[in-house]
Amino acid sequence: MSAKAKKARKLRDVAMIDAADIVEKLRGRYSLPAWVLLSNVRDGTGMLGSRYADAVAINCYPSQGLELVGFEIKIARSDWLRELKNPDKAEAVACYCDRWYIVTSKREIIQPGELPAKWGHLWIQGSRVMTAVKADKLEPCPVDRAFLASLLRNACETTSDALAAARHEGRRRGEKDERDKKLSNLGDSEKRYAIFKDMDRILKEGLGIDEYYLDSSLDLSNVRDAVAFAMEHWFNLDALRIAVAVVEAHNGAENLVREVRSSARDILESIERAGKSADELTKALEEPK
Repeated sequence: MSAKAKKARKLRDVAMIDAADIVEKLRGRYSLPAWVLLSNVRDGTGMLGSRYADAVAINCYPSQGLELVGFEIKIARSDWLRELKNPDKAEAVACYCDRWYIVTSKREIIQPGELPAKWGHLWIQGSRVMTAVKADKLEPCPVDRAFLASLLRNACETTSDALAAARHEGRRRGEKDERDKKLSNLGDSEKRYAIFKDMDRILKEGLGIDEYYLDSSLDLSNVRDAVAFAMEHWFNLDALRIAVAVVEAHNGAENLVREVRSSARDILESIERAGKSADELTKALEEPK
């Protein structure tokens, strides 16, 4: 890959990153057993809560000081400049922290000399969290019951969500393994028919009705939901091909199929235009000033 192409890809990757992506990268750096990382942490519960930190990491080792580290995420420089106009608002959670970091999608979002005293700066490079400025040790306030209640509620909600996601993932994989086991004993024609029937059933479940016919009275969004439901169960692009076959097999589907294919072309054209824009931006950046 050429240097120009690498730079264009980097620009696209940066543009696509969001706060949730950064939280997941922080979770990889501040992970068990040494750390517990919570996202969207309020400074209290109920009427006592007024501000949020994007993330808080709690150290679990006495030998490492049992530190509490707070994080505020900034995706764009404009977001950071707004923060600079009122840095005191971070104190609602930062006052409990041993260290406080601003985490940015790009290093250059924060210019030299802009960080408030003792704050640190982390930035994202690919899948890694890089340290631009290490945060100094603060003098935190004792954790009061309002903030403790917020941390405990957040931890319980995070655990509950993780367990639900794990159960859902386990159920999906179990269903897929069972289907694969059954299909492995069939011939090619029998296997194709079995997959087609299974996809037909999944699409019906996704549409939420027992029998369906694709005609002008059927809302296209319902069909899209059904196809998404089917793909979620099959984990691969074959699901989309078979789903299209199911759609095409029903009466009155021609216009619907054309609309779906037209939407797909529009998406591909948008991606191509975005790529050209990134190339033009790369070229402009490389031109001598």
